[in-house]
Amino acid sequence: MKKSFADLLDNYEYSPPEARGAWDKSPILLETQVVSTDRIKELTMNKISAFEPINASIPTMRKPRRRFTVAAAAAIICILAIGTATALALTNSWGIMDFLSSKRVGVEVLPEASDIIQTNIQQELEGGVVLTDDSQADMQSEENRRAEAAGVPAIDVTQAGDVTELGTFSVREAIFDSLNLYIVVEVKPARADYLLLGSDTMLIDPMFNMGPLFEGISDTVEEYASKNDMVPIRTGIGLAADSVSLDWILEADGTLVYMLYTRYIDEEPQVTLEIDCVMAEIVNGSYGMADIKRGTLTITLQNSGILDSVSNVSIAEYSDCGLRVDKITLKRTPMEIYAEIEYTVTDWDKYTAAAGTGDIRFEFIDENGERLPSGAAGDSGIMLISSDDDRTTPRYKHTASIQATVEMPSEITLRAFNVESKDRFEAHTFEMR
Repeated sequence: MKKSFADLLDNYEYSPPEARGAWDKSPILLETQVVSTDRIKELTMNKISAFEPINASIPTMRKPRRRFTVAAAAAIICILAIGTATALALTNSWGIMDFLSSKRVGVEVLPEASDIIQTNIQQELEGGVVLTDDSQADMQSEENRRAEAAGVPAIDVTQAGDVTELGTFSVREAIFDSLNLYIVVEVKPARADYLLLGSDTMLIDPMFNMGPLFEGISDTVEEYASKNDMVPIRTGIGLAADSVSLDWILEADGTLVYMLYTRYIDEEPQVTLEIDCVMAEIVNGSYGMADIKRGTLTITLQNSGILDSVSNVSIAEYSDCGLRVDKITLKRTPMEIYAEIEYTVTDWDKYTAAAGTGDIRFEFIDENGERLPSGAAGDSGIMLISSDDDRTTPRYKHTASIQATVEMPSEITLRAFNVESKDRFEAHTFEMR
């Protein structure tokens, strides 16, 4: 029996707003049992040691009670609705699911996602890091320019201060499924009067940008710090990867929490990673290179791997835009279905005419032509795989993600579209095995 994504997604629906309150958009399952976000968070946070608030000057907010409708039948299939940012933004300890819900409302993962969230993580923070030759040269050049402009001697950037003078970095949660990394890093201040700032936070930014705990506060970050006798501290983290996405939130006890996400493909049973950590005290509105404290957080993560994978049986020509889809690979995890689409430009004239000033990409659709919901990781983009000498028939790989499902579909429909004009081109259905 063939199973499309539409068949699998038909296992849930939205309950009417009057049954739950207009703000609650969480899906329920037909003939199944819902696993709530609060429940999966409770299971995960049971693994994490409780902490006491250390900064009473930061206001706290009570977490609202969520209300879910559960189908009264035996649990056959379970899908976790990550929920809305409204419900999770007010929790005291942010984790992976909280960040995902705040960025992508409606994203769903499988209940097994709770099993692959790692909390007891082997890790070590080392302060006073020795810089690599390339980064040292770049930073020293920048310091020399700054010192010359200010008319002061340049400092030696290799003499980096120990980051632990200002705070500590540790990994609270992580997921590594051989395809993606989700890492939640908590930064705890060394003193109760330190106000930790995200990597791109400016002193002139409104304080409510620091997170939902500060909603309604109209002061700038600088004004808030001054009124509460706090010292602003710039923080930052980094990881050697192709493309790293960062988000952050300030919690009630003064802990700044980062969510780091990146594609990271590795089939080894475990990986060891180094996360660069920096902090700097902001004095009179700025800080210099000599003020930056550095450290390296070394962590070891277990690879939970994929559940299964399938690929297309036959190729398809997209004649109206000059493309041929050669290979589709789907890899299923509790977080998403990771998709790789390999395609070749077979007719350059048709392709350039269809692309115009934009680009051609692909989207997975249902039988009604509606785009399938994205997975937790979202769309990663396009890369060149190979090309002939005159570049007339280049081959590309488009990576994307689709919402997690309890089993792999046996067929999938793929449509080409122009990312700029949103023009849609032909679609083909592929048998997957």
